[in-house]
Amino acid sequence: FEYHEGARPWTLVNNVDIALPSATQNEVSKEEAEALVAAGCKVVAEGSNMGSTQEAIDVFEASRAKSGANGIWYAPGKAANCGGVAVSGLEMAQNSQRLQWSHAEVDDKLKGIMKNCYDICYNTAKEYAAQNQPEGTLPSLVMGANIAGFIKVADAMKAQGNWW
Repeated sequence: FEYHEGARPWTLVNNVDIALPSATQNEVSKEEAEALVAAGCKVVAEGSNMGSTQEAIDVFEASRAKSGANGIWYAPGKAANCGGVAVSGLEMAQNSQRLQWSHAEVDDKLKGIMKNCYDICYNTAKEYAAQNQPEGTLPSLVMGANIAGFIKVADAMKAQGNWW
C-alpha cells in the first residue's frame, strides 16, 4: 500500500467494480464520482448515511441513465444502509419478547429484510419510471427508495385519518 497525503481512495483507483463509501457523510464528491465512473465502477452502495454528495449522486444517476446496464448502479444509504436500523429493531423485538435468537437466525431475518428493501426500491422504480427509460436501462434505486418512502408515509397518514 502507498500513502497519499490529502487524497481519498476514490480518485486513486484505475479499475474498480464496486465502491462502498461507508465512513462519513459526503464522503464521495462530484470529482470522486467522476473518477469512479472513469475507473469502470459498476456499483456504488452506501454503507453510511448520505455517503455521497448530491453532485456525486447526479454523476452516478447520469451514468446509469446514459450507459444502460454498463452504467453505475447507485444504491443510496437510505436503502443500502437500512440493515443497522433493522437489526436494532430485531434486538428490540427479542428484548420485548424475552427471546434470544442465534446469530444465524438474526442473519437470516436480516437477509430477508434487506432483500425486501431491495425488491421494494427496484419494483417501485420500475413501476414509476419504466416508461421514461430507454430499453436496458437499470432502474433508479434512488427514485425507487424516495417514492416508496413517500408512499409508505402517505399510506400511514391516510390510515391514521390524517388525509386532506
